[in-house]
Amino acid sequence: MGDLARYRTQMGHAATTMLGVDGARTELREGWWLALTGLPSADMNVALMHEADELALAEVIRNVEDLGAPTLLMLAGDAERLADRLPAPWTAVGAMPIMAVDPADAPTTSDPRARRAEPADAEAVTGLVSDAFGMDFQHVEPVVVRVLGEDLAAAFWLLEEDGEPVSTVLAARVEDTVSLWCMATPPRFARRGHGRALLAAVLNWAAEDGAKIGLLGATPAGEPLYRATGWKVIEEWNIHLNAESVQFS
Repeated sequence: MGDLARYRTQMGHAATTMLGVDGARTELREGWWLALTGLPSADMNVALMHEADELALAEVIRNVEDLGAPTLLMLAGDAERLADRLPAPWTAVGAMPIMAVDPADAPTTSDPRARRAEPADAEAVTGLVSDAFGMDFQHVEPVVVRVLGEDLAAAFWLLEEDGEPVSTVLAARVEDTVSLWCMATPPRFARRGHGRALLAAVLNWAAEDGAKIGLLGATPAGEPLYRATGWKVIEEWNIHLNAESVQFS
């Protein structure tokens, strides 16, 4: 489905935009990107390499070490051959399926319960993400506050049930794509169709906004929902960690 290299770069554009908090290091290059917040959570510091460039790998590692950030480093495509060049303490911890969908082939429905989050929703959005992924509230909050408080191409969306926020997702528009991140429905709200409803509403908005392709990296918890709603795996990103991650350790 389309050009993998372009999709990788578009997801990098989204990551560097949403994770560009104060003190962050972000780079978006032809064969790699990094988005390091410097926060003490590997899930808030991510990098992708998809070309087998050893000099670029050294630059990525140097940035991570300079910032002292626990990081998710992902290798895709030709860059997978660099895995044995990673020094200690980098450890392979599995792979993330990267999925795509044409919004025309997925459920897309306007839902009055779904809306774009506003700055006043920062606490609610942060709470949903931290509860759903088991992440520290204080590690999530700076990213949420920045996204909600600035005029970015990325936005958090909320689904509310009887006025209570129950599910959220971050949607970033880049060219003809919308990439989704942090699809979060805490366990206490799970198995009620909230995630499915929010996904359909956000894809509906994205299609109306001109998006032709949806992109995301699937967690084990989210992958069954995406498969059931038309998303297809287009490749896998092999994950390497230099510290623990609440999602992948």
